[in-house]
Amino acid sequence: MPATKKVTIRHVQGPPELTGDLSHPSWKAAEWNSDFVMAGDPERPAPTTTTFALIHDGLTLHGAVRVELPDSDAWQVQLILDSRGRHDTCAVFLFESNGLATASYIESANNETGYRFGGPWPGDVAYRVVGEGAHHVLQFSMRLCDFPRDADGCAGWPMNLLILPSVDHPDQWTSFAPVPDGQLPRFFLPQNQLVTTRFENPAMLARYGYSIARGRRGRVVVRESGTIYQQEIRLAVFDGAAREVELHAQLASGPTDVRTLTLPLSEEVIETVELPTAKDFLYAELRLSLVEPDSEQLLCRQTILIEREPLSWKPHTIRRIERTTGQCVGYGDAQMRFVPSYRGHRVVPFGVAQMDNGEVILVGAAHVGLSGSGEQAVVAISGDAGATWSDYIRVPGCVRPMMLAHLGQGVVSFVDDGILSGVPQRLFSHDYGRTWTEKAPVPPAPDGFLWGVEGNALVDQDTDGRAVRIAEIGYTTSEGPIYFNPIIGWIRWSNDGGRTWGDASRPEAWRWQETCKGRIWVRGCCEGAMVRAANGWIVAALRTDPPARWLEHPTLGDNLEGTCVSISRDDGRTWSPLNMLFLEGRMHATLLRLPNDALVMTVIRRIDMQDGELLSYRKGCDALISHDHGLTWDEMVALDDFPYLEDELWTTSLACGHQFSTVLDDGSILTAFGNYLCAGELIKWRPEGCS
Repeated sequence: MPATKKVTIRHVQGPPELTGDLSHPSWKAAEWNSDFVMAGDPERPAPTTTTFALIHDGLTLHGAVRVELPDSDAWQVQLILDSRGRHDTCAVFLFESNGLATASYIESANNETGYRFGGPWPGDVAYRVVGEGAHHVLQFSMRLCDFPRDADGCAGWPMNLLILPSVDHPDQWTSFAPVPDGQLPRFFLPQNQLVTTRFENPAMLARYGYSIARGRRGRVVVRESGTIYQQEIRLAVFDGAAREVELHAQLASGPTDVRTLTLPLSEEVIETVELPTAKDFLYAELRLSLVEPDSEQLLCRQTILIEREPLSWKPHTIRRIERTTGQCVGYGDAQMRFVPSYRGHRVVPFGVAQMDNGEVILVGAAHVGLSGSGEQAVVAISGDAGATWSDYIRVPGCVRPMMLAHLGQGVVSFVDDGILSGVPQRLFSHDYGRTWTEKAPVPPAPDGFLWGVEGNALVDQDTDGRAVRIAEIGYTTSEGPIYFNPIIGWIRWSNDGGRTWGDASRPEAWRWQETCKGRIWVRGCCEGAMVRAANGWIVAALRTDPPARWLEHPTLGDNLEGTCVSISRDDGRTWSPLNMLFLEGRMHATLLRLPNDALVMTVIRRIDMQDGELLSYRKGCDALISHDHGLTWDEMVALDDFPYLEDELWTTSLACGHQFSTVLDDGSILTAFGNYLCAGELIKWRPEGCS
């Protein structure tokens, strides 16, 4: 709902006292706002008079509310302020008639409530209520340095204010701005900041142009000298110029870590603080502040709830799926954990691989909201099979890291699809993923169109583990718009580790015809995964075009694509007819060969369908197992699933996507996939009979 009202926050000289006396010159100079309406009925004016004003003196934000509530003894005023101006986080202040005030951050969330706790308020809230009978005056004040800011913020902050004569009767609530339909019981949702404020003399706010926030989840480190808590802190300044500041960090009532920093303008700085804590520490508040060294002026502060729990592997159950009915039965135990966040942002995994030094590398896309793409390629490394992970390594200029391949002897590569640069490129690391110093352009397909990829390549290695030949599946859209025209699947080979490519071919076996409503449609295959079976065959898992019966559906999209298998018995020269495993709903395949020579295919389940029928509302990640070199795939396992439906649009409900798997040194499988409702997931599991 667009904002229809504006509030001016006047600049005043000297703070007014919290006495309830509004005759102070500051309040006489303030802009007083009225015109409250019934919160659930914006066409109906409030039956009683309420007015409020906001002022600031460059250090503190002050507010006053005149309330007339003749029939209420226990009332409440709720104020929300969004100092970032993004409508995804807000400060919520609750002022009660008994003189109590509470404050906290609220963040948007994808759950039933629509919000989540965003952290405790870092400072104090001064509040006083004065009045008798039906007439009351409440005053409050908060330090401006306690309001979070960022580069996307604004001098004026979105806000709203609500009066609750009775918390239990929303029909009596009045609001300065109408609350959107269905949001009234949860007025404090971030999107309900419906009024635009304007600061008078906003230049005074430049001194608070800092951001201080939690980085990656903290760690407990046990040393001979005692137990230490390590926490990564993200700092930035975005008003004025580069500045020297002091970072103060204190855990509970312990000692304060003070360090002097120079923060460059508009560049994020990462600092890791170390603070002593008790051995039996479970949780605590970490108090952070930035202080101007000379004047000791408080510039910014934040309080972070920290916990000892490392959020690593937890028990997990995987289940066998009956292919024809979709019913799940008991199967076996596994372990599961979420992928760590990157600087507070969710990471969707695109690749994971066990390397020959025993480490596991994970590449993913952090959803950071960058201009133009909203994603940033990042890399993490684990030395204990995924239980703990290194700090993320940012790969500049890259968005989605596709086709991760371990090429042996410390060499790892992936393909960036060129969303930012416009030119796809292959990046190489020669130190097990620590740095990415080599780049090679991804040549177009023989038809001149860009080469699109996702899946896993076939990597043939010599006795020393070095890649000697690589094959990958790609696709182009040279025959016209996607879906209605067949996508073109290709295969090509490289003899120099993926730097140059030749021997490209377009298998005719990867195209077929369907008849729908009297018309013949040509269908094709796009992205794909490959593995060499124990008998030398090359097995390919291919993503297919949507079946022709869906082409006239108004929500036609890639959720309706499927997965098939094709096998080459002559090293890629010819390919078998397609074995259609899923006509629609499952895609993004990865293929593995286990130590006992069984083949495993993992896929994303966006729609649980079989033979055109919706079997369930479950979405997630599945695995199929073949014991005959890819000819049949009768065994299917649900690695993780959850019910999800969005507004009954079952063909477009997108709750998960992208996945990758690798075989670990102990023969178990590590699968990573994107759970869009939570975060990237890691599942460590083992098929029955594949020890």
